[in-house]
Amino acid sequence: MTRKAATEAIVPPRRHSSDLLGVAYLGTIAIVMLAWIASLVWGGDRVLQLARVLMREQIGSGATRMGCRGESCARTDMVTPARV
Repeated sequence: MTRKAATEAIVPPRRHSSDLLGVAYLGTIAIVMLAWIASLVWGGDRVLQLARVLMREQIGSGATRMGCRGESCARTDMVTPARV
């Protein structure tokens, strides 16, 4: 085989469908990541709203830092009888 024949190899043309498939995969990953981040932001906002509501309820009912609510803290003068 001559040098010229050795250098002339038949190379199949590059397929462009793999490029489109890669772009489709990257697009899908990007959409899923954006949806996931949006759900984290939405969930964090919901947790903060719930915490604000709970704090308002505790402050409005005169609760102490111990977490007492309503009559459970107001009835501390009651003494339970000791069992013999």
